[in-house]
Amino acid sequence: MKNISLSIIIALFGLLFLNSCIDDDYAAPSIEAPSFEGQANKSIKELKSIYTVQFPKTDDYLKENEFVIVEDDLIIEGYVVSNDKYGNFYKNLVIQGALDGSKEGINISIGETGLFTKYAVGQKISVKCKGLVLGKYGGEVQLGGGKYEYKSREWRLSPIASPSIANHIFKDADPVAVQDNVKTIDELTDDNLFTLVTLKGVQFITDADQTWANVDGDSNEKFPFKETTVEDVDGNKMTIFTSDYSKFAHQLTPKGSGTITGVLSAHKGTYQFLVSSLDDVDMNAPRLDEKETEFIKVENFDLDFTGLSNFNSLTGWHNIIEKGSREWIVKTFDNTTTTTNTKDYYTQASGYKSKDPELVFWFITPAVNISTQKVFSVSTAKSFWEHTGSKHPVEVLYSSDFDGSNYKTANWQTLNVTIAQNSDENNAWIQSGNVNLPILTGKHISIAFKYTGSSTETTTFRLDNIKVTE
Repeated sequence: MKNISLSIIIALFGLLFLNSCIDDDYAAPSIEAPSFEGQANKSIKELKSIYTVQFPKTDDYLKENEFVIVEDDLIIEGYVVSNDKYGNFYKNLVIQGALDGSKEGINISIGETGLFTKYAVGQKISVKCKGLVLGKYGGEVQLGGGKYEYKSREWRLSPIASPSIANHIFKDADPVAVQDNVKTIDELTDDNLFTLVTLKGVQFITDADQTWANVDGDSNEKFPFKETTVEDVDGNKMTIFTSDYSKFAHQLTPKGSGTITGVLSAHKGTYQFLVSSLDDVDMNAPRLDEKETEFIKVENFDLDFTGLSNFNSLTGWHNIIEKGSREWIVKTFDNTTTTTNTKDYYTQASGYKSKDPELVFWFITPAVNISTQKVFSVSTAKSFWEHTGSKHPVEVLYSSDFDGSNYKTANWQTLNVTIAQNSDENNAWIQSGNVNLPILTGKHISIAFKYTGSSTETTTFRLDNIKVTE
């Protein structure tokens, strides 16, 4: 019995000795970073120019002969900036020419999903382009594996087939952090196309009451995307393009202002923005119209919109979106005839072709002094009346405690004024005549035009010659 116990003890010591030898003799295996033996001999911009030199102008849809097969041993390199993990990118890999975004990028069509598991953001890759195909989509040069007939006489770029990917795309070094490329909307140029950009000082023009993409059966199978819009304090706008299949399609756009990071692309010459993940959205600051609205007090005003293209130059006037994606806009009607040479300028509200379940937006005047008797007048017109029953699309209101931003909580009262009705002729201007404003010593009031509608109640309503006089 003692001999058996002694044998067991010796065996255990032997195992401990063996383990200690293994620990001493075998270190953790080293993992070498991927590398590429070749060298880039073309920039992304130079590669694109091969196509644009041969086809300087194409129609919206490519013909069968409007593709270029790369025949030379050309190699480009760049850094991955797209991320298909959350579904807003699909079978596409976007690379930019420099980490800081100073060199434009290109979209590569690839016949695989789950690309984020192979090509992380910041991964440097080299692309052997010989045998690949250059084409266009939405007017922008892209790289793929071939071409196919989408429908009669319309051809599109096909992806690099899965078995061929390893022959063309090579990882080079470990992924690194892509440098922040912070821009305002008006600073963007074509040099930023297909690069990762952070837009600063922007907000969604909706007040967080719509989803990023179409949900609950609203998706269009032929075009499963939704366009939302961000704007800056100067009214510059950028379209945000989101797939209905993205994992954040059902989430609501944020209420506040701040930054949004994504890939800048273009379609038919118009910039658009694609976000990979909601982690790239930081809009927790107050809305721009709440923190930077200029509140002006005046003795009177007279606005006929002549010469205006937007409201950017109007000091003290407020154009506010409460619900939906619409706002008051400046419109022009050409009155040019054989006897006159004039244009009619006005502001217009409409829900035409809107998909918003609710629309509420305001146009508010500067605060006017009513210590003495003042009179108000306005010209209004309507067309394409689609509001039901006795419901009117526009309310005319006034408030003495509106401070330039608190339109939701200010005390608004109805101003009894004649405005265009359903029974009036379309596009005919209706004059309100002079309406006496209340006299309140030491007080100022703001007058508001509040439009309420929806995707089905879409009446067009216009304002002109908005005046307060003695």
